[in-house]
Amino acid sequence: MENLQHRVALALLSYAAQRGVPASHLCRLSGVDYAVLARDASMRLTPVQFEHLWKNAAHLTQDSLFGLHFGEAMQLAALGVVGQVILTSNTVGEALDHAGAMAHLLTDLYRFRISRDSRTTTLHFMENTRRTQRYPHTARHFGDYLIVFALHELDGLLPERIEPLSARFPYAIPDHHEYTRIFRCPVKGKAGELSIGFHRRYEDLTILSANYSLQNFLLQRVTAMCAREPDETTTLQQRVFHFLLSNSYRQMPGLEAVAANFNCSPRSLQRHLEEEGTRFSDIVTRVRQQLAQDYLRASQYPIKDIAAMLGYEEQRAFLRAFRRWTGLSPAAWRRQQQTGVA
Repeated sequence: MENLQHRVALALLSYAAQRGVPASHLCRLSGVDYAVLARDASMRLTPVQFEHLWKNAAHLTQDSLFGLHFGEAMQLAALGVVGQVILTSNTVGEALDHAGAMAHLLTDLYRFRISRDSRTTTLHFMENTRRTQRYPHTARHFGDYLIVFALHELDGLLPERIEPLSARFPYAIPDHHEYTRIFRCPVKGKAGELSIGFHRRYEDLTILSANYSLQNFLLQRVTAMCAREPDETTTLQQRVFHFLLSNSYRQMPGLEAVAANFNCSPRSLQRHLEEEGTRFSDIVTRVRQQLAQDYLRASQYPIKDIAAMLGYEEQRAFLRAFRRWTGLSPAAWRRQQQTGVA
């Protein structure tokens, strides 16, 4: 069985690196041997090490909502779990039941339970209060991470975005606007539980298992392009480029989401990028161009599917953009690459 806690730890370090905090530095402060963690997939961190990782990551990134934003950006590592669930599920309801059976592999701070009534399905993450009180930073950040993770994976199973009915948290919510932006529904703090509810109708929908091979291919390509982590000398535009690249295999994050993940307002992010001589929209264009060319070069997936995965609502818009970048249509550019004709 895959060590999912190890996967989460590496994803946490990778996300912190995108935020300008080198993985080796974060590990050193947290009492973790980064060299061993990076090469040994069986290595398990102690609860104390995880507590220090969460605490130091939030401090060094100056983001009190680190767990929330990490969950929002967790798509790359999450697909591995989704893949296991998809292979054994036909409907969203089955996928939820199978995912629940795997939840204990992620953490012992929360126990997963599903409740259902005639209208609503609710995912509950019930606290192990003895453990959460002992490790408060892990409890808070990992709790936020878990519930965002659940929402993103539901989104990934369907051709439409889930519209939750409510999200509840056992602790106070420090930024109501930010939680509402991410969960797209009414949120309530100090509610006595960690849970998210959505309409029961979603459970009967067939999951997009046919799209898993495409998503897995796109994930592999993005992962290969993101192999080098940013370091302290990386400029903001390079970090934004890397963040967009590593979180765009399913949809391109917007300005507000990226700004939140860099702990600033959209206006501030735009201003800092302009000081470096670029704009957010320019970086998005560069990411889309790099991804589009790599996807076309490395696969035979239909152009309409690649356009959709790059965030283009209409294939014609992608065709026009690609011609501006290369002077060729995507199909002609692909044939040129495969034949080696300049």
